[in-house]
This record gives sequence, structure tokens and C-alpha cells, in this order.
Amino acid sequence: MLPAAAVAQQRVEERVTVSRVLVDVRVTDRRGQPIANLSAADFKVDLDGRPARVEWSQWIGAERTAPLSLAAHVSTPVASPAAEPGRLIVFLFQKDLMPTRVEGMIHMMRGSSRYVEQLGPLDRAAVAVYDYRLTIWQDFTSDRERLRRVLNGGILHQPPSPERAEAASLIDALDHTAAAKAYSPELALQVLGNALKRIDGAKSLVLFGYGFGELRVPFGDPRASYAVQDADYDRAQQALLQSRTTVFALDITQADYHSLESGLMAVADDTGGFYASTFELPQAALHRLDVALRGYYVVSVEKDTRGEPGTRHDIRVRVQTRGATVMARQYYVE
Repeated sequence: MLPAAAVAQQRVEERVTVSRVLVDVRVTDRRGQPIANLSAADFKVDLDGRPARVEWSQWIGAERTAPLSLAAHVSTPVASPAAEPGRLIVFLFQKDLMPTRVEGMIHMMRGSSRYVEQLGPLDRAAVAVYDYRLTIWQDFTSDRERLRRVLNGGILHQPPSPERAEAASLIDALDHTAAAKAYSPELALQVLGNALKRIDGAKSLVLFGYGFGELRVPFGDPRASYAVQDADYDRAQQALLQSRTTVFALDITQADYHSLESGLMAVADDTGGFYASTFELPQAALHRLDVALRGYYVVSVEKDTRGEPGTRHDIRVRVQTRGATVMARQYYVE
């Protein structure tokens, strides 16, 4: 039997560590406008179907600051979020010269060029292009004029000489060897996600693309073709989720329907973003993007620490506001 002094010392040295998962959440009202006045008590989060305690929430918009140096999974006691300036946005163009794609791509380049006017003074944006490899055309910058020049210059020309960011540099974080060998869009997304993991905070990835996946043509009928995602997509999805990157996929294909669109839909849905076609109503798609990028909540949720590494845990986020629409990633991996 231990002496009383030893028991007392043992009790003093006991520590309780609470693990957390950070969930980036976008909430809009019936009119599609962002709701920016919610508190932690307004959020209800289930992990694997069980209610989890929401510790705190913070609205991140052009006029506010965002959490810094909090990884997607936190295992140290945190009472409140730290702060970093602004939002991080990556514009990724899936380049192709097919007539059904190039027209939509040019329209979206012009649209994104106009969008930089709406960036807050502390926001930073980067530009990347994928054709047969992944290339950074502009590192994260708050220089709106620089972003306009890069986007207005067009991705049909030679890439500009990118200016390296002094802090949160995508160029420094990127594995350039892997980027040069990214022979598929899925590999490019994986390389980009791995780079974004090295940069603190949540990110928004605006993907102007035509899709990806392995095309299947049942019974030799191209009208019934569809695309399926393979292990490369699974790895890309994991990299994006671990880097807290939400994908907004804007389909540049000038068609009502095409087989590869399912890849864009999947990556947007899996990361808590949305998919929109730019074929008939490009301005509506850009408006929806504008609303989504105006801001989001970072929600800190206590999680069960008993899960084995690599275990998938489902996430469901709700709010008590009537008629609200909630966008958030659907799961995290231990």
C-alpha cells in the first residue's frame, strides 16, 4: 500500500488531455446568403453518429482573423483560437484546348480576375495550372494587381515568373519533382494537397476544370459512359482533407452533361464544397462561389481518442437556424 504522500503526489501528476478535430463549416440562409452571427451553441456535431461537444467556433471572413497553427487534429489543451491574417484561396485551372473546354476556361479566368477585387486586405490567393504537370503561376499574395495580371494574361500563354511569398509560400511547400511527374489530375490534387498540409490554417481551392476519373463505356455505347475514381483519387482526397482544404469545383465543359463531371462532384462533396456547371449560367456559378468564399466558421469539436490510426470517422454538422444550409467535410481520418 502506497504512503499517503505518494498517493497525493500521484494525484497531482495526473493530466487529462482532450483531443479535438477542427471542422470548417459554411452556413447559408434560404436566400443563399452567408450567416455570420452564429455562436458555438448554435452548432450540433455528431461524430460517428454520437453527439460531440463543440468547444468553440469562430467566423472567418474578409474582415476577421482566422486560427493559426492549429492542425486539423489537435491533442493539446486549447482554450481559444490563435489568429492569422485573412483567408487562403488557390485558383487551380485544369488546362485543355478542346473546343468544348477552352471557351469555358477563358470565361472563368476572366471571372476569377474580377473576383480578386473582392478579396479582403489580409486575404491571400495563389494561382496554379495543371495540363500534363502541376505548375504554380503565382504564389500566395495579397497583391491584387499582380493577381489580375496573372489571370488576365491567360493560361494559354507562357507562365509568368512567379513571385515567391515571404510567408505561407506554396512554392516552398510544393514537391516540385512530384508536381512535374503528376500525369493525372488526381496526382496533381494529391501533390497540391500535400503542399497545403505544410501551410497552417484552412484553405479554399477553386478548381476550374473538366473532371477526371477512369472512363468506362458499357457495351461499347459512349452515350452510357461514366467515370469511376481509383486509388489515386483516394490519396488525393486524403491529402486535401488533412490540409483542411475545401474544394469548389466549377465545371468549364460546355455541355449539359459529360462523364468526367462525377470526379468534380466527388471531390467537392467529400471536402465540404460544392460543384457547379458554368455552361448555361456562368455568372450564377461565380455568384455562388462568391457567397461561399465570403467566410466560414472554424468549429472545434472534442473527439474520442480511442480510435486506431487510419480509422475513418464520420462527421455530421447541423445548426439550429431554421432553413439554413450547412456545408462541411463528411469525415476525418484518425
